[in-house]
Amino acid sequence: MILVPGGPMQSGIGNREKNQVRERFAKGEVGQEELLASECRAYHSPGTCTFYGTANSNQLIAEMLGLHLPGASFVNAETELRTALTKAAAARITGMTHLDTDNGGYTPLGRVISEKSIVNAMVGLLATGGSTNETM
Repeated sequence: MILVPGGPMQSGIGNREKNQVRERFAKGEVGQEELLASECRAYHSPGTCTFYGTANSNQLIAEMLGLHLPGASFVNAETELRTALTKAAAARITGMTHLDTDNGGYTPLGRVISEKSIVNAMVGLLATGGSTNETM
């Protein structure tokens, strides 16, 4: 098994601009149409949120557990590199069979994830400032 993360969406409008529109909406200065347009500019494409929250923390943990290709966690969705990583994951998984034990290509999932790998993933998460939701 290999997980193929979607990666974070590319940045849209910033939090300051988004919050200003939300505040103006709360005050009745702009309508719902402008509020929705602002939200669509902020969250405008496929992928996880643009900040390092729970979804991106999940991607990091999966990477640290060895469940997807190294370096794949934070490559933006809908980019050439994301496409290349997805193709590389597909090529890798088709090469990982029970027949490939000599090259270290096949390791049963039960031997990949262990108590030590989970602790390592939690240490990595906390060291990078990931979501505290993960520790629950």
